[in-house]
Amino acid sequence: MDIDYKQHVLEALEGNEDFPAVTSVTTTKIIDMMEEVNARTPEVETDPETHARLAVSLHEIVGFDSVHPIHDITMNSEVLGCEISEPVADDRFNIETHPETPESILELEVPENFAEKGRFPLFKEYYDATYEKVGGEVAILGIVEGPTTAAGNLLGEEEFMKLFISKPDLTEDILDITTEAVIKGAKALKDFGYDSVEVADPTAAPPMVKPDDFHEKIQPHLKEIGNSLGNHDLLHICGPTDPIVEYMDECNFPALSVEEENTIEKTVEIADSAVCGNVSTTTTLFNGTSKEAYDEAVKALEAGVDIVAPACGIPEDCPKENLIAMVEAWEDFVSKEYSL
Repeated sequence: MDIDYKQHVLEALEGNEDFPAVTSVTTTKIIDMMEEVNARTPEVETDPETHARLAVSLHEIVGFDSVHPIHDITMNSEVLGCEISEPVADDRFNIETHPETPESILELEVPENFAEKGRFPLFKEYYDATYEKVGGEVAILGIVEGPTTAAGNLLGEEEFMKLFISKPDLTEDILDITTEAVIKGAKALKDFGYDSVEVADPTAAPPMVKPDDFHEKIQPHLKEIGNSLGNHDLLHICGPTDPIVEYMDECNFPALSVEEENTIEKTVEIADSAVCGNVSTTTTLFNGTSKEAYDEAVKALEAGVDIVAPACGIPEDCPKENLIAMVEAWEDFVSKEYSL
């Protein structure tokens, strides 16, 4: 099949594709591929060429339409003061400390030179090394954590959710700070050259946040982020997002990414944004059969997704055969429905 991969994915992220795409819009660090291309921890997180080799393998070997070099959602929080743990074995970076208190967090200042802080210079090297391998032929996707997740990282998720309920004015001030950081982090990746940036905000997910609270307290900040970014960017929120899909769609991101707990047919019907999803990562891709992965991909395609994709970040232990089955489902679907 002769495809302009980059253009195809970018059009799909705007909902303007001639036929759906297949890729992962979230993280893609899996052990099967790390072993196949000899890109193991710690080198895969410190050496840009090794990192790029792994990223490109999901396109060249699995068959995804784009590449996704970044493996975690801790980068904005790290710049704001969180310490991150070194990956254990083939795990990802994780938050190790929650440095702020309700009293201290309002004194935080978001650096003007955000792109020079934390691991952002390394993300620039990731992009450059990946671009060397794919040129302008394949879209390179990035990711940052959203404002609610960054706030939870800084204070501890439980502490932040207590404040969210008990001190809404303080919560608003905290989210103002993290929203500024998210915008600067996402814009840094776009300035580096990333074609698309996903804002992933799992802490904003139901049932942790009630739909009315999402609408009143979180949606305005996500709207500010959506309005500040450009074409091809997307919003991902984990969990059973049916009650907030309409609010997500109003956040002015060109595309939405949803998990398996979402009713994909309803989301496609409601959303003006492009829709990505929602092959289960926690059960099917991680622990299911290739046939189950194939069937779930077909279901999402039949529902009308613009991009059939894993529902969330791909688990490290996901068998590559399940990802290949997704691609095979996509190939069969577009061949039948679009005569390609």
